[in-house]
Amino acid sequence: MVDRQRALEFVHKHRQTQFYQPVIFVPGVIEIRGKWHDATKQMAEILFKNVSGKSVLDLGCSYGFFLHEAKRRGASRLMGVDHDPVSIDIAKEVNDILDHDLKLVHSSIDEFYTDELFDIILMMNVVHILKNPQKTISRYLSHTKEKLILAHDYDFSVCDFNIIREFSSLRSAGLRQVTEISPRLVQQD
Repeated sequence: MVDRQRALEFVHKHRQTQFYQPVIFVPGVIEIRGKWHDATKQMAEILFKNVSGKSVLDLGCSYGFFLHEAKRRGASRLMGVDHDPVSIDIAKEVNDILDHDLKLVHSSIDEFYTDELFDIILMMNVVHILKNPQKTISRYLSHTKEKLILAHDYDFSVCDFNIIREFSSLRSAGLRQVTEISPRLVQQD
């Protein structure tokens, strides 16, 4: 249950902040618009249609928008990783207000390690900061049960990944290329 008073205090405290992602406490009532507000909300609706009972890892989670949207749609286990300590602090504050029980970790994506498996792994707008994108994506695919979803400007024609689908409809909404990769189809060297 959302603590509306704390949500309003958060919105007031951050009223001058330019947020990268939306922060939504009560949809349409108490929320902060992000830089890509409408497109990001549209992406969450498309990506999380059948997420009930699923686990989600968001690499580059920023303020946790996608994790909170997955939770609202019934996801069961949620973890976010981000290299920016300010983003993680904001994500923890939002998580505390929403009482969503997210696990949030301050770490670079290249250095983060988990032995857990996740149904869905998100890498939204982070491929360009990876030291070795193909190696890092391959490593996370080994922890993916269903799909790894990337928003990127990366040329995957140079990789050995079998791509399930491209979300071309999201490009018209002003988003980068969005690609879904299945771990069961990846060719090993």
